[in-house]
Amino acid sequence: MNYRLFFCVIITFSAINLTNAQGNLKCGTHVKSMNPSFQKMLQTPANECNYILQARKKFQITAHIASDSLQPPITSLAQINEAIAVLNAAFEPNDMSFEVCEENNMADFHFYEWNQADDQAYAFIYHYIPNTINIYFVSTVETIDDGEVGGYAFFPGGPEAIVVAVDDDGTVPITTVVHEMGHFFGLFHTFETDFGVENISQDNCATAGDLICDTEADPQGSVDDECTYESPLGNGDDFYTPPIDNWMSYYTSCACRFTIQQYNQMTENYLNSNRFNLW
Repeated sequence: MNYRLFFCVIITFSAINLTNAQGNLKCGTHVKSMNPSFQKMLQTPANECNYILQARKKFQITAHIASDSLQPPITSLAQINEAIAVLNAAFEPNDMSFEVCEENNMADFHFYEWNQADDQAYAFIYHYIPNTINIYFVSTVETIDDGEVGGYAFFPGGPEAIVVAVDDDGTVPITTVVHEMGHFFGLFHTFETDFGVENISQDNCATAGDLICDTEADPQGSVDDECTYESPLGNGDDFYTPPIDNWMSYYTSCACRFTIQQYNQMTENYLNSNRFNLW
């Protein structure tokens, strides 16, 4: 089965709105935030099997929604579930699925405008359910390193938490949810450079970039409105053909798929990290 074609068709018809204002903001998840004891594990190149390893797991999500006595909740469970439906489609090939097991209204106006330096520690004390994926739905997200972002997550070895900024109308940004869940299970950006810059030829794909060889080298370039790659083109006879349709890229409006090795990496990280304790 051609998962690339099959999956992108599924996403096209499963989601009415794949992009929105928050979905075009940067991601606040960084390699340097990894727990050092898990760094070596996450730097292991992806399993290169040509079939997808199955996780066979349904994960429980605790949805923490910013609210207070003077304003309505920032979003609704119905809107969250719309995003979860697309998340489930995205992870179906490796048999990971997700459902909201608890809805928690965070009755504190401070959480509307989430500030990582001020709010994260407090939220993790009073609004955090162990062994579930805690997703915090807020209005805006301000991080220590990057300022305002669309969201951020913690790699395996970190808290079981993701923070997502929703749109003004309460719409949950689907691309952000899927992208951050990829980080949560150990995927890096397709344009990652902390391990070195991946060559256009990909001859260093196992030790540089995102450490995954079936995602092409990505210079974090630009695309047009029809998802045609524009620049940078490359150098000499080598030309970039970046994975503009990959969930872990920054070509937000074009995202619709993971690769086989990305699925295998997430399954391996689930089975061999602290994520295995999740309900």
